[in-house]
Amino acid sequence: GTLDWSLSDSLRLVSITNWQDFEKRYREDVDATPESLFIFTQGMDSNQWSQEIRLHGEYDRWIWVGGVYYLAIDSDFQTTTDILNCCLVLFDNSYTIDTESYAAFGQTEFAISERLSLIAGYRWTEDKKDIDAVPTCMNAAPGDVLGLPADPCTLFFDGTAQIGPPLISGRSESDWSGVLEIDWRPNDDWLVYAKYSRGNKAGGYNAGATFLFDAATAFDFDGEVLHSYETGFKGVLFDGMARLNGSVFYYDYEDFQSFASQGPNLIVFNTDAENTGFEIELITNPAAGWEFLFGVSVQSAEQKDVEVAGDVRDRPMPNAPDLALNGLGRYEWSMFGGMMATQLDFNYVDERSLNGIDHPALVGDSYWLGNARLGYTTGDERWNFAVWVKNF
Repeated sequence: GTLDWSLSDSLRLVSITNWQDFEKRYREDVDATPESLFIFTQGMDSNQWSQEIRLHGEYDRWIWVGGVYYLAIDSDFQTTTDILNCCLVLFDNSYTIDTESYAAFGQTEFAISERLSLIAGYRWTEDKKDIDAVPTCMNAAPGDVLGLPADPCTLFFDGTAQIGPPLISGRSESDWSGVLEIDWRPNDDWLVYAKYSRGNKAGGYNAGATFLFDAATAFDFDGEVLHSYETGFKGVLFDGMARLNGSVFYYDYEDFQSFASQGPNLIVFNTDAENTGFEIELITNPAAGWEFLFGVSVQSAEQKDVEVAGDVRDRPMPNAPDLALNGLGRYEWSMFGGMMATQLDFNYVDERSLNGIDHPALVGDSYWLGNARLGYTTGDERWNFAVWVKNF
């Protein structure tokens, strides 16, 4: 529900209220055999609501916005991993996670002169999370019946949270984010900018289908802080026939929230990280009906001092390809009283690690993706017909 209220010619009040409810039930026989050896079941009930109130002002050379925000999420989860028929155990895990977040924020833009403007913003956020997890492990039969030295749960999973006591915990944290930017327009066709911004992401808990980890070291993870430095330009060329945008950036992460598959668990963990790169994009309209776009993104993203099995070294940041390309060609012309258009577009993604641990089995291959489309729009724009091929 959105309320947009003009209090005066220069003052506006905005209220946004949101409520969502989710229910999920999922069951799968995952062993890929005719037998029921490994059955996974998952259920979730979650609801959330949020409220944001903003006040906008605009006076001559000064534009500003300020507001407050509240978010509440209540979630109940239930997962079972039934491997009784192959491995003599069944995991039955239930947990609830409650989240609350409060924030106050403000941002302003001030035109120092006709060509120079300054942007500054600040946000303070309070986050609170509570978790109540009850992991259990059930044996098909006691160890003495099977001739084992211990029950299967204890024999295979001793020392993990899966057969430990309930995990009840809460965490509260507060942090700030903000931006400081200066924009310079040397003429009507060019914008040059430099920007520093600080962002933060709250910490949380690792919980899921299994709790096969040491609760003392892997149950929770800390918040993340990003310091971002960026400079770039946006320009119009050849009397409007082309637009050129470019930027150079450096990201400095404190306690970057990485993730790794450890057995059946997906574990989020903290490590420092850095990312340096640039992006450039060219859009041209060389003649009536024609449009071309080409973009390049280059980055070098590394996690610092990640330890795996006693080996400590820098590792690639997950899902951060060194090179990405995208392009588009489009032609539009009049036909049958309407407009016909044909378009080809593509993108390329370099190989990248799919995990915080750069194991060869967890590196995604590079790929090209191409799409084609031919469309017709009637002169009154009430009808549009198209044939297309995705991923040719």
